[in-house]
Amino acid sequence: MYQEKNEIIIRTLRCPLTDEQQIEIGQRLAEINIEIEAKIELKKALPKEIEGLQERAASLGHTLKDGSELKEVECYWSLDDPEEGKKQLYRVDTAESVGDPVDMELFDVEELPENPEEKMEEENAE
Repeated sequence: MYQEKNEIIIRTLRCPLTDEQQIEIGQRLAEINIEIEAKIELKKALPKEIEGLQERAASLGHTLKDGSELKEVECYWSLDDPEEGKKQLYRVDTAESVGDPVDMELFDVEELPENPEEKMEEENAE
């Protein structure tokens, strides 16, 4: 089959860029390079982020397994409890004792916190 003289065909050929086309392509290239750099930085940060999430998950798993968590709890010392010369630490929220009684000589009694229940009774009596 032969081609007719005036028949139009399409071919992919090199064509020189205009100044405007060069500027437009340069801008697109810069945008892509910026996006690549952002993805690389994200990729670098991802292992640290994953490690942090794994640590948090492990901590929460231990908390669930133990059925308790460490918290700061208001406590007070009860002096001469359970016997004279001893003192016992109690939780304010539950009134449960914390640990074993200790000898009072080991501590300066004036530095010990007041029993909040006794303080409230004194204030109410006034």
